[in-house]
Amino acid sequence: MVYRGSKIDKIKIKFNGHSFNMKSKGFTLIELLVVIAIIGILSSVVLASLTTARSRGVGAAIQSELANSRAQAELYYSTTGGNSYNTGSNGLGNLLTDAAAKGGSLTCGATASQWAVEAAYNGTNYCVDSTGVSSSGSSTYALASGHTSCN
Repeated sequence: MVYRGSKIDKIKIKFNGHSFNMKSKGFTLIELLVVIAIIGILSSVVLASLTTARSRGVGAAIQSELANSRAQAELYYSTTGGNSYNTGSNGLGNLLTDAAAKGGSLTCGATASQWAVEAAYNGTNYCVDSTGVSSSGSSTYALASGHTSCN
């Protein structure tokens, strides 16, 4: 006995007194739906993990650029005749612009002899200053009030 559908044909075979039902070709609709559901679940788990990793990557990039700004500021301080920190058009200003472009909100405090930069991103505050302090945490460092230290 043969059943014919649009893509599924079933054949009933008798062998030594036993009967077997076999599909001659294709997959059933249920099988395809189960596979699609499994692929959908796996892809949603992977995408959730990638979002977390991307956020951590941006935070690490901001922290790295702030650490690089310390070396850049010291180079600028020692090579200029005025011996002052300028956060405007030199390399330090460019690094700060790059950190802000990644989504961090920056606060900078500078005098002729000291500076500090704080970047807030995704609930974490990163701070570096001219004394060598590099810290991170959930508290702010009050740079808005003119401080030039991350302590």
